[in-house]
Amino acid sequence: MVNKIKNLDVQDIQQQVDSTKDFISKTKESVEQVKQALNGITTLHDGFSGNTADSIRSFYEEAHKPFLEFMESFLVQYEEALSSVNDQVLSFEPNESGFIRQEFLEGELTSKMQKAQDSLSSTTDMINQQLNSVSDLASVSHVKDNVFLESIADAKKRITKTVDNMYEMDSNATSKLDKSEDDMQQMKTYMSKLRNAIDKNNISVGSYSSDQLTKQGFYKNFLLLTKGKQAQTSNTPVPITRDEFEALREHFKDSKNVEDDRFEWNGEYITLDDGRIIRAYHDTTSLQMAFEFVSHIPEKREDLKEYKQEEGKQMAVDAYNFLIGDDLRTLTDPNASLGAFSMAALSMAGPGKVIKGYKLVRTTGKSFKKLDDGGIPATKAKVKKETNQSSVIENKFPDEGLPPNGKLVDYTIENGAIKGLNGQRHLDFIIDVDNNLVIGKKHHFLGNAQDVKAAGQLKLNGQGKVRRIDNLSGHYRPTVNQGMNYPDLFKQNNLNINNSWLELYEIKIDEDGFVESVDKSVSRKLK
Repeated sequence: MVNKIKNLDVQDIQQQVDSTKDFISKTKESVEQVKQALNGITTLHDGFSGNTADSIRSFYEEAHKPFLEFMESFLVQYEEALSSVNDQVLSFEPNESGFIRQEFLEGELTSKMQKAQDSLSSTTDMINQQLNSVSDLASVSHVKDNVFLESIADAKKRITKTVDNMYEMDSNATSKLDKSEDDMQQMKTYMSKLRNAIDKNNISVGSYSSDQLTKQGFYKNFLLLTKGKQAQTSNTPVPITRDEFEALREHFKDSKNVEDDRFEWNGEYITLDDGRIIRAYHDTTSLQMAFEFVSHIPEKREDLKEYKQEEGKQMAVDAYNFLIGDDLRTLTDPNASLGAFSMAALSMAGPGKVIKGYKLVRTTGKSFKKLDDGGIPATKAKVKKETNQSSVIENKFPDEGLPPNGKLVDYTIENGAIKGLNGQRHLDFIIDVDNNLVIGKKHHFLGNAQDVKAAGQLKLNGQGKVRRIDNLSGHYRPTVNQGMNYPDLFKQNNLNINNSWLELYEIKIDEDGFVESVDKSVSRKLK
């Protein structure tokens, strides 16, 4: 028989949770220190070489590293479970000094309410009998106790509901902590079997061979447990092999097919009996089936109508800004340079077209003559020529004034994601020559008219994770080859771009330096 909670002491639970969290924090630090020490051994090569050194490195890498990674993930999930328990308790009883005693609710309080009910009913009957005795002398209504009796009944129901909810809350909290207890047992079992394998096979650290452990069933199972937990706690997919996938088939519980029109998270999502989730999908790069542990099952992309509408609108805005909008703003900007002004006019006319019958007058007093079939004969934009320094992307209009509607956006990078954007998902970006990522609005403004290493547009998801990177920039016009450097530059800024899309456009320029066409050349999912 399961023992159910009898009392709820909110303050005591909070103290226990806080105390355990402190212990977890200290244990995390200890695990990190051990990991660093282990890494020092496995990466040590100078003065530590030869077969014996290789055996020692392999032993610690294969025997101890999975255990430490499992424990690291376990501590994260244990801390999350404790926070969830604390939240459930406060949701049930918001008063931090609250105390609920089941014995009082179901015993003393219920008993007193029953006595009050019996007493009231008896008193009501007595009064009504007295009224009946004088009914022939005066017309008097009987006393009714139904309202009071209904309130007593409601109070009893609330007591029952409170106790039931307390049991439910206790059951939910216990189930979360039971999972942590199961994980602790997994670690104990692994260490026990590891010791047995070492003793049984006479494994020596100095003569260790990789297949002495890696081919054993308990080791393979624990390694897959570790990979699954890493995916759950890091929110980053962890790849597994087809053989590992097949080895888990007996643990399959449920499956769900998820469609995605951009092939970012499409595939079959399989839930195992212990809660781990595997994504099986067709890899567009290798053209083969691929498998990975993931943290959750996403929604179908086609179901995210609001997202798709926003995406469609933004794509239209991006195209407008690049092909038309910037030129239109330049034409109406009195601070734009004469070269930029004339280029904007011709760019808006389009390749092979002319602008007729217009007289463009500048507020500075300068003007263009009426345009004829010869286009603009007097003035052409000063376009800076591309150099051979492939790592630097030159600003094509360095002398143009900074746009007044340019904007810098402050941000921080946490766990590979961009934070502090207040919901902004579509932003311009540049990476300067010092490898600093600058985001906001208007590339010319973000780059301060200087040369850069990267320029384009970013699309982020709601958590600040990079979902798309492109090279669309009117002032810098990065080539496809230059855009191929973007992934490394983003990684150098500590951004997680796994499963993001790199979309690069070939920007064709005519002999006069004007944009002739913009064609997508690369659409690649990053690993």
